[in-house]
Amino acid sequence: MKFIGNWRLSAVVIGFLAGAMSVPASAQVVNYPEGGPRLVDYSELPDWNGLWERGGDIIWNDAIPPGVKQHAPFNEEYMRTVFKPAGGGFRSLPGMMIALRPLEFHINPYAVFITNEMGLVRRIYTDGRDHPEHPLPSPMGHSIGHWEGNVLKVHTCCLMEGQDLPGGGKQSPTMEVEERFWSPEPGTLKVEISVTDPVLFTEPWTTEKTYYHRPEWEVVTLQGDGGAGRDFPEAQPGENWVTEASAPTPVSKLTEGAFDDVEISGPVLADEDLNVVTARAVGNTAPETVEILDVVRHDKFITWKGKTRSAVWNCAAALDGSGAFCGGGAQH
Repeated sequence: MKFIGNWRLSAVVIGFLAGAMSVPASAQVVNYPEGGPRLVDYSELPDWNGLWERGGDIIWNDAIPPGVKQHAPFNEEYMRTVFKPAGGGFRSLPGMMIALRPLEFHINPYAVFITNEMGLVRRIYTDGRDHPEHPLPSPMGHSIGHWEGNVLKVHTCCLMEGQDLPGGGKQSPTMEVEERFWSPEPGTLKVEISVTDPVLFTEPWTTEKTYYHRPEWEVVTLQGDGGAGRDFPEAQPGENWVTEASAPTPVSKLTEGAFDDVEISGPVLADEDLNVVTARAVGNTAPETVEILDVVRHDKFITWKGKTRSAVWNCAAALDGSGAFCGGGAQH
């Protein structure tokens, strides 16, 4: 470019060009190493396609005792001057992997796609590409992975600054995420997550999450209803519900007169069925993570305790499972 003699005019031209180049781009250039993409065969890929439900609570680390605050290991200066405890952190990485809603996996030799009912889409490229030379930061960042047998190892960079993190705080543009996905047994998927941020963290922020395959489920696009009734579409309001209390609600109060007029129309629930009833009544947990205690069968109803990670619930239902509810939720 040949500069115009008038420096003021030159400044205007340069400013215009800089402004034009600063318009957000809609794509970025693929960065393949020499030789182009390297694809594995379909026969070498595990069948993880479909919906997976998170086990445990909607928290970062289920190994931390209930009631203990959970947030990233921010340095002292950040905690003193910037940190705010509010923030869900579910609409970006790494929070998406906490999985408030079921995650849907689609796997092919080119990439692993992970979506959820909130409309979020994550792409993990597995075709041998590197991270872009000039990345565009985004809430999901840029993820590349490779297969080691049936184990998927993933590295994510290029995360957008200022996104909410689980437990509070914001992420910086220097944050990176490393993950390892594997299936220890059919129907179960695990992922180890390690998040580093040399600017804000004093150490890596790690967790391990477990997901359970739900082949009988299909995706529901949420439209502001909070997903009410997604697991039991035939249930009417009040048929499965939770009562909140600061202390366990006595079972006698929960069941007093509740089943006087109930007509049993189905088979009597087995103990193993109570896991599903409890999980759906208390919400946001998987049946595999519920422990059933103190089952008592009465003339028309069943009472039991459902132990989740964070609480012991007093529960009751008709003998066939209708009208199930849980109350109390005392921490243990």
